[in-house]
Amino acid sequence: GMIAELHDTADEARDAAAAWAERVAQHSPTAVLENLRLLRQLARSDLNDRVVDEAQQALRNGWKDMDTADAMARWSRSQD
Repeated sequence: GMIAELHDTADEARDAAAAWAERVAQHSPTAVLENLRLLRQLARSDLNDRVVDEAQQALRNGWKDMDTADAMARWSRSQD
């Protein structure tokens, strides 16, 4: 449910999926799971404002977990 792309061949679709998976894998597992949870909740809910508020709170709290700290450190090193 995270991707909506069309490709001309199965090989192109596989390559695109692999590239996307590689990008996602570089992020905090905790953040990825929380984003998926919130996206699924948003898709099932009319309470969009509440979901957005939860997402903002999760983002603020996310900076405190070790997964995010590790991901940010990797990103910072990649910018050097």
